[in-house]
Amino acid sequence: MKWNRKATATATRARVFCASMADVLEDRDDLRPHRERLWRLIAETPALDWLLLTKRPVGYRTMLPPALLALPNVWPGVTVECADYTWRLDHLVKLPAAGPRWVSYEPALAPVDFTPWLPAVSWIIVGGESGSQARPFDLAWARQTIAQCRAAGAAPFVKQMGIRTMEDGQWFPVKDIHDLSLWPADLRIREYPINPATVAPELTSTPEGS
Repeated sequence: MKWNRKATATATRARVFCASMADVLEDRDDLRPHRERLWRLIAETPALDWLLLTKRPVGYRTMLPPALLALPNVWPGVTVECADYTWRLDHLVKLPAAGPRWVSYEPALAPVDFTPWLPAVSWIIVGGESGSQARPFDLAWARQTIAQCRAAGAAPFVKQMGIRTMEDGQWFPVKDIHDLSLWPADLRIREYPINPATVAPELTSTPEGS
């Protein structure tokens, strides 16, 4: 609510990556009251753009109130790690959403051709995997995604390198997966989709566990 008041007072907007360490549409009975509180909060904060992300896109129709999906500050997204999960995009593009539809291609585990779903999907976040068990991330996958976005008029956002990053069949030295200055220059791209109902804001993340 404080963020919404600030955004209203300054005539700016903020993007809120909701439940960034969870799946907002996980179907568990104990989550229902928390989800209902979230829906009320979204409706009460029209100056904030809410980034919702799930691996369970059917839940957008079964759990999200239709009136909420019709709001321009609700951005439905799905995770697609490889081509095996592009079925989630089929559900996403059919949603009667007013806000931009987007994809988290993170961690990217294999090449994906997003072309059939662009530009209905207007934003793709791509990145490698972190952690001690990280799987390889090929920079060619990020470059292919950027090219697909450029061809369709979608916005690419390269979020991070991977702990195990490859380029041209060789391991790419990664000192800091989040430091753009250490990346190849052509991958230092962080763009946002155009939403006529908003202006270009900064990305605001909720704290882990909130």
